[in-house]
Amino acid sequence: MPLTAYSHRFAAELDLPQWLSRMTGVPLDHLRLEGFEDNWRHAAAQDLECPSCGARGAVLVASGVDRKTRRKVRQATFRFRDPDGGDAHAPLCDFAAHDDPASVEGLVNFQSPKDWLTRQVRVLVCGGIQAGVFTQADMRAMRLWFFQQRQSYRVEITLDPRIPELVRSIWYSKMPSIPFSPSHGDIRDFDWRGVARRMAYPEADGLLALLAERRLWPRDDMVASATRLATRLHGQTVFDVSVFSEKLVLANSLVDFIVDSYGAFRANRTVRLAKNRVDRQPALLALASLLLFKSDWHLSSAAERFARLAAISAPPDVLGNLIGLNPFTDYWSVGLIRLLQDSPTQIDPTLDFEQAVSDCERNLRRAHQAWIDAGRPNHTPLHSSNS
Repeated sequence: MPLTAYSHRFAAELDLPQWLSRMTGVPLDHLRLEGFEDNWRHAAAQDLECPSCGARGAVLVASGVDRKTRRKVRQATFRFRDPDGGDAHAPLCDFAAHDDPASVEGLVNFQSPKDWLTRQVRVLVCGGIQAGVFTQADMRAMRLWFFQQRQSYRVEITLDPRIPELVRSIWYSKMPSIPFSPSHGDIRDFDWRGVARRMAYPEADGLLALLAERRLWPRDDMVASATRLATRLHGQTVFDVSVFSEKLVLANSLVDFIVDSYGAFRANRTVRLAKNRVDRQPALLALASLLLFKSDWHLSSAAERFARLAAISAPPDVLGNLIGLNPFTDYWSVGLIRLLQDSPTQIDPTLDFEQAVSDCERNLRRAHQAWIDAGRPNHTPLHSSNS
């Protein structure tokens, strides 16, 4: 049950109290949300759509009130039903399983009161609406476009969820090094364990080379996300966000332009340093993606649109909900899953990497001792500089 719905009548995304207030002319603080007249229920079914998949047949759901305390225990919201009373959402619609827009991956609520960056982006969004750079209907159209993409491009998750963490451990062990020689063991306090970690699982070398080629560094956050997806959605299909690779390049370039050009962002060290990690800045990606979507994904046109909305010094607040979209959610984690699934080199998910390291270390020490016992063959003695 989404908390908001898109109103064709008002060309805006509204929660139930906002929609009912506009329909009735009754101020928000005077509305009754425990029951609704039939004419408003009929109007809702005709006017409102699911904010994600476009399902019609809105049903008004009254707020829940505790009978004893009279305190609100459930927010007034919407359901979407087909003519037979069944769920009208498309099968892949997130709102078929989630009640809150904030819980749906990719959606960005520009009204977040806790996030300085999101509040700043909201000001820009309000300015863009005032200047006619885009409308709330455009924001809605982008989400419908994204939903269509999600339906068209799917990939099945077959990866064993143990593998991403194994790959991370092996990756950070495989630092470039000079090949091991038994003579290295003569080095005082030689790091046997470190060398063993680099040599313990040579079967993964081809996979690690592929990761480096694709620039998919298995960072902790990416591995954690990929593990969660592989665990939760094993055997299911998800959106293959890799189809957006070229669009992500454009969005990153536009975010760089926005941060470099807009004074409030340029002066904020945290935002400035985050430019190269825009996967952690969904509000900026959502704004850049909206500008690009409205510009048919032409970077220069999107930059000109940003200049127009940023020129407004104090735009008024826009009535209704401003729900943006970051279409690149899970880009890196899904990309990592796809690479690990499709790679010719496969990691054994039952591998005990630490045990493999211990075994390798033991073999290296034995090789060093055998070299000593053989009289250190091919060993070049060190000579004093005074000889």
